[in-house]
Amino acid sequence: MVEESRGVPKLLVVFTAICSIFLIILMFESLRYNTEQKLIEVKRAGSANSVILSDDDVYVAGEELNGKGITVATLWKNGAPQELTDGTRNASACSVFASGGDVYVAGEEFSDAHGGFAAVLWKNGAPQTFSDISKEGSARGVFVSDGDVYVAGYEQDEGKMPVAILWKNGVAQELANGIAFSVYVSDSVAYVAGYEENADGVQIAVLWKNGVAQALTDGVKEGRAYSVFVADGDVYVAGYRKNENGIEVAMIWKNGEAQTLSAGRVFSVYVAGKNVYAAGFERNIQDELVAKLWINGIEQKCDNFWLNGKKQNYLSSVANSIFVSGGRMYVAGSLINPKGTELARLWKDYQYSETLFEEVVKEGIAKQQANIFAIILGALIVIVIFISKKAVRVAAIVVGSFTLMFYIGRVGSDDITPIPFDASRSGMAISVFVSGNDTYVAGLERNAQNNLVSKLWIDGVAKNLSDGSADAGAFSVVVAGDDVYAAGYEKDAADKTFAVLWKNGEAQYLPDESDGDSEAVALFVAGDDVYVAGSDLNKRGRFAVLWKNGEPQSLTDGTYPAIAMSVYVAGDDVYVAGFERNAQRKKVGMLWKNGQAYSLTDGKRDAEVRSVFVSGADVHAAGWEKNAAGKEVAMYWKNGVAQELTDGTKDGVARCVLVAGDDVYVAGFEKVEDETTTAHTAKIWKNGEAQNIASASAYSVFLSGKDLYIAGRVKHPERSILIPTFWKNVK
Repeated sequence: MVEESRGVPKLLVVFTAICSIFLIILMFESLRYNTEQKLIEVKRAGSANSVILSDDDVYVAGEELNGKGITVATLWKNGAPQELTDGTRNASACSVFASGGDVYVAGEEFSDAHGGFAAVLWKNGAPQTFSDISKEGSARGVFVSDGDVYVAGYEQDEGKMPVAILWKNGVAQELANGIAFSVYVSDSVAYVAGYEENADGVQIAVLWKNGVAQALTDGVKEGRAYSVFVADGDVYVAGYRKNENGIEVAMIWKNGEAQTLSAGRVFSVYVAGKNVYAAGFERNIQDELVAKLWINGIEQKCDNFWLNGKKQNYLSSVANSIFVSGGRMYVAGSLINPKGTELARLWKDYQYSETLFEEVVKEGIAKQQANIFAIILGALIVIVIFISKKAVRVAAIVVGSFTLMFYIGRVGSDDITPIPFDASRSGMAISVFVSGNDTYVAGLERNAQNNLVSKLWIDGVAKNLSDGSADAGAFSVVVAGDDVYAAGYEKDAADKTFAVLWKNGEAQYLPDESDGDSEAVALFVAGDDVYVAGSDLNKRGRFAVLWKNGEPQSLTDGTYPAIAMSVYVAGDDVYVAGFERNAQRKKVGMLWKNGQAYSLTDGKRDAEVRSVFVSGADVHAAGWEKNAAGKEVAMYWKNGVAQELTDGTKDGVARCVLVAGDDVYVAGFEKVEDETTTAHTAKIWKNGEAQNIASASAYSVFLSGKDLYIAGRVKHPERSILIPTFWKNVK
């Protein structure tokens, strides 16, 4: 037992030991974090062809080149390789599936019997007899359902032509002249993707359903289907077709309806929740293969990969397989390095934004370095405690202070988590809503033609609500049950502006008097009723309007310009916030209750009420009002009583108010003096106390459980553009 120094209480010694143990735990946590960033970093030539996750274990099937120059069929489990063949004959693992504790791998191995490849199925590493090994062939896909093992592939006939085959428990079913690449079983129905060769020798992309073929391409130009996935009764197929110019075009078919992605091929499709993921490649102008990922049809930036904080420069790359589980994405493929060697790779949680991914990895490395330093210091202090009794007091103070600062630093770094969507385009994230585990953000973004595009991000994955041919924007998003609503505007070719309500991505143009000068700003869903607030234009001028289930209700008559900016429904009462100009042309902050107008400001200076929220009998509102110096002051009103949130020395705006229990949250921003007009400090006020978030603008706030979400925009770190972003867990 350690003897304490004279005058040093035992509790101080205990405190020192606890702090040291705490530092050790933090160090091991950082080591775990950093290890997760790197799953496979093989040095030998090879390819990763298929990936699946089962019971937190990641399985990857592929092949590696051994020292004799022979490809060895390989299965990686959590990065550890298992050779499926002995390395004396070329072999490849094409597909992997895990079920009931068993791991199945489909592939091919060279056979001395005919001097070609033969189809092979491995179960838990042992080869299974299921095909005619006297015939050349290959097993390309495997799926297990209700104990039945399905394998898709082909065997050559007597004329050396490939015949697409589906094996069920080793029993072969010939499908057509061609190759079957993938199989998926849903509700006892077996779906197979592949190609069939017609009488003219043209390959046709085909989906077989219980052996019945459905042609996906017309047979005039070449096409192939490589992957099939079934979700909620919908059947998704991935592949490619050649266009009239002979260029390969990556394709996704949903229930037979074609969607063109870009030039290239899609090898794998996966559906998770409402998102459709696709992996493949594209040929660039140098005729090099570049790995591509598409989410909901939108191409993601993945031509430059990051590995453990270092940018990987390769001659070409291919994404062969994709698997998504618990919001985490796994992509298997290969890269060809500058020496011309193909290397198997697995990317985990790739962030699509090079800058962001680099920052995430660097943050993990920095935490590891800090924790290693902490454990060294903690260990030294423990040694000192055991060696020198006189040092106990000093050691306790040092380690205690260090631990507290270190812990505060770690927690503080996680308090504000910015999550940008696409660092290459300017835009705004204007509204945020959380439903279950999904985060929905509405906003807008500029496209390559410099038009504004209405955007809906679901868990950071972008979906275009408009086609980008003219300006459009989404200002509000609400999720009710299985339906996702967004409100905003769209312009037509004549530059007319129309108020739009999107339901599950389908646009509904709201009726207006102006025939092309209306705008939807906010929405609220109560039961079966959908309320949209905005403005329209009549012969007198712009007036505030509220649409209920598409039917407009005028809140003002247009004598003075007015806009409705927020709507909230509490019981039978409908509250709308906005502004209306008075006879002196000043904006008056307004609140309408069931159509009855109430002024929150006196009309002497401009003001706007941007948000309204009702909790119990209290009506909360947020906005801004100009002071005598002409500065906009961020304001909060409770039952009509005003509270200034900023001091009026700089322009400030409150954009959104939210009430949870006894706490009132307001999101907004304050202008940075002596900077450009776009320089702001994003702020969150909790019960009137301000917290600076970042050099940014905050437009919306949402609370889900203990997590606080804020939507806004932030300046690009290297370019003079503002990009959409949201923050999670601002304490």
